Amino acid sequence: MEMSMESGKVLRKLVSSIREITQPTQAEIHIHNSKAAAKKLKASLKSSRVWENCDLLTLVPAATIGSLLIDVVDCTEKIAEAVQELASLAHFKRAKPGMVSVVKSEAAVQSGKEKVQPNIGIPFVTIPISTG
Repeated sequence: MEMSMESGKVLRKLVSSIREITQPTQAEIHIHNSKAAAKKLKASLKSSRVWENCDLLTLVPAATIGSLLIDVVDCTEKIAEAVQELASLAHFKRAKPGMVSVVKSEAAVQSGKEKVQPNIGIPFVTIPISTG
């Protein structure tokens, strides 16, 4: 779960960087977090304790999804490197520090927490999704 969330954050930062023609500054933090989560998952998958007392037919789909998420992290890192190279070659400007906008969703208002999204210069809507 953490890998996909952090990879999503990386991709949002990179898209924002390209749209604003600025250097991707905060993507490295999320890349590091997603790689750390992937490393934990790899260690869990290699652990013999995971495989004990498990039905192989139920474990294979979970292991496959974990493997695919690890691949997503690797691909996200490659995309980030490509965007960094693009930013360097195209002489993207430095991002202004503190450029964020606050978006309040219904769930965030109820919990007292606010979601902070990068200001990408276009309007967007947050749609809260409830389960059940």
